[in-house]
Amino acid sequence: MKIGFSLLLWTANVQSEHWPIPEDIKRVGYDGVEIPVFEGAPAQYAELGRRLESLGLEPTGTAVFPSLDMNPIGAASEQRAAALKHIDWIIECSAALGAKVLGGPLHSTLGHFSGEAPTADERQRAVDFHRAAGEIARKHGITIAVEAINRFECYQGAQALGVRGLAHYRSLWPRPP
Repeated sequence: MKIGFSLLLWTANVQSEHWPIPEDIKRVGYDGVEIPVFEGAPAQYAELGRRLESLGLEPTGTAVFPSLDMNPIGAASEQRAAALKHIDWIIECSAALGAKVLGGPLHSTLGHFSGEAPTADERQRAVDFHRAAGEIARKHGITIAVEAINRFECYQGAQALGVRGLAHYRSLWPRPP
């Protein structure tokens, strides 16, 4: 078993001034670090990845959909297209980092709750989105780990991934039944 530590405790954008933190994390015995992928460019993540590799720390990416303009299950096609563009950027940065896993509440917009269980349309949009995102991730050798983050609606959104349409995808976690 490997144990990592999230750098979100210190920052949402890891920069060179944060490099002593992973050094300390390695020194106390952790195997990896979770790196927020919220802003920046792939080159920044590649540099950080080289630094982490030199320390012997395995990176994992973490990300969110920060606004309704990029909602993977939104009713408007523009929302879903923006979400797909955003996940493509997230995956590109995570690949540059050297991450094999990308986690986060990547099923819907962070902090947006309808107050209702997912509709059949939202479930289908989740399937369509994660099929496309899974293909992008697969091409980069990355597994998307969908987090439900302890809220009823998030759990329901992540559960929507368990529908028949995603049963064959291996670049998503949790694995659909």
